[in-house]
Order: sequence, then C-alpha cells, then structure tokens
Amino acid sequence: MSKWTRIPVEVLFTGAMVLLMLALSAWYALPIRLPGGNSASRMGVQFVLPLLGIGAWLVFTLVANRKASPWRPLLALSCYGIVMIVHFNLKLWVPYIHATSYDPQLWRIDQLAHPLVEFCDRISVALRPLDQYCPGIYLWAFLTMFYISFGYHAIRTPEVFRKLFLSALFLQGMGAIGYLLMPAVGPFIYEAGTSVGINTAQQQMLAMRQASIAVGPHWLADHASASLFAGLGAMPSLHAGCSSLFLWFAWRHGRMLLPTYIPIFAFILVTAVASRWHYLIDLPIGIALARLAIALADVADRRQRSVPKEVAHAAPPMAEPLPA
Repeated sequence: MSKWTRIPVEVLFTGAMVLLMLALSAWYALPIRLPGGNSASRMGVQFVLPLLGIGAWLVFTLVANRKASPWRPLLALSCYGIVMIVHFNLKLWVPYIHATSYDPQLWRIDQLAHPLVEFCDRISVALRPLDQYCPGIYLWAFLTMFYISFGYHAIRTPEVFRKLFLSALFLQGMGAIGYLLMPAVGPFIYEAGTSVGINTAQQQMLAMRQASIAVGPHWLADHASASLFAGLGAMPSLHAGCSSLFLWFAWRHGRMLLPTYIPIFAFILVTAVASRWHYLIDLPIGIALARLAIALADVADRRQRSVPKEVAHAAPPMAEPLPA
C-alpha cells in the first residue's frame, strides 16, 4: 500500500493548494497575507463563521463521545482554514496573474437573456423589505445553509459527513482556480443592482481593486490584510455552487431540510443575478463545479474506507461514529 494512501485526502488537497499559492507568489512576486485585525468586515464573515461552525462541530464531537480523539475534527478545521486563506489570496491576485477580463463576453450573454435578468430584478425588488429588515440577508442565507447542513449531517447522518466536508473543501479550492482561469469582475461594472447596500460594497471593493492595480503588488503588501476578502471574482458563482451542494446532500440524505432549503436556494440564485454580483452563466458553472466536487469527494471517501484494516489501524484513532 502506497504511503500516500495513509495520508488523509484533505491534507493532500490542502498541501497542493498551498504549493500552488507559494508557486504563484514566487513567480509573480505577490505577497501572501493572513486575515488581519481590520479584516473582520462583512466579506470576512465568509471566512470566520464557517470556521466557527466547524469548531462547534469539534466541541460537539468531544462532548457527545468523550472517548473520541479530536485529531480528525482538528484536522478538518485546520485544512478548511488554510484552503480558505489560499482561496482569498488567489482571488486577490487575479488581476496580476491573468490581465484578461471575460466581462465583455459574459455581459453579452446576459444581454441575450435579458428577460431572465429582468425577472430576477422584479423578484428582488418585491423581496426588498427582507433586505431592509435583515441587511446582508444574501450572505446570511448562504451561511444558514452551511450551519444547518454541517449540524444536521454531523448528528443525523454522520456516515456522509466526511463526504460533505470534502465536497465543500474541494469546491472552495477549485473555485479559486476557476477565478484564475476565467477572470471576471461582475456585471455591476456595467449597471447597478437592486440592493443599495450591495451596490455600495461593490464600489468599495472595485476601488480597492483599481488602487491595487494602479500601484502594483506593493499596495497588496501594505493593505492586503485589511482587504484580503475584497477580491472580486464572478466566475464561477460559489454561493450558487455551495448552496446547490448543500441542497444535493439534503435531497439525498436529509429530505426534511428541503422545505427550508429550496426557497433559500432560489433566493440566492435570484439575488446573485439581481445584485449584479454574478452573470447568468456564472450560476450553472458554479453548480456544475459543485457536482464535480461531490463526485471527487465520493471517490476520495470510498477510497479511504477501502483502506485495509492494518493500514487504518496505523493511523491515529478516529471518533466513532462521527467521521470528519
């Protein structure tokens, strides 16, 4: 049995993402930055709260099973945090690595399907009281699916929890690579969306991007900790991708979640277009990428479960029945 089989796949994937980041940093002379004290902005919530969710799962695992070893949950927490740091650094580096923008081509697709864009706008305007009652509801709707999915599958279907975690991990890593392969800022550079709050955030992030391009990597070295979460990337839509991933797991392993998930998923898709964060084509690409992440996680999980017992016993003890 190869020694690579003994290494958890999340460690291999995280290591590969870190190597990619280091290689790009060295080749393009780009600074690597970690979240700083000034980065706890609305966008930074995407980094902090999911980590807190996995941390809560770690606590639950140890409380529910006092004999359980914490190494697997700690490993999951560490890997997810590292991949997210890589993700946001790569997203911030996009204009330096790939100067070409696909915004004009993606915008033309939106114009061809403009009735669908207008349909999303009308729904968004009708739902505007929700945004006024709960500012940032677009982001909070996504995080609600994240927390419910991780909590539900950790408790009710622990046998699929590891595949859920791997799917989310793979999707974040592959999504960052997608930003590099087909860079696009978003349709808000052509017209404003239906949410005043989101429009303001978009212009602030665009100003940071333009300043970093004008000054060069030195600007990133001075400001990246504060603006680490201000990178712009429309293609693919990971909010559409991640929410479809959680919906898929609910459909297969937790149908009681569907009455809650289906309207949240529809709301995320409509708002992604109406807010002008994403072009129409970004959504199916993000969903397709999520399906690929699930398929890869399924292969990785089945391969890990098929490791002979003598190999499995060589690894540190794992909590039962809660896989990572």
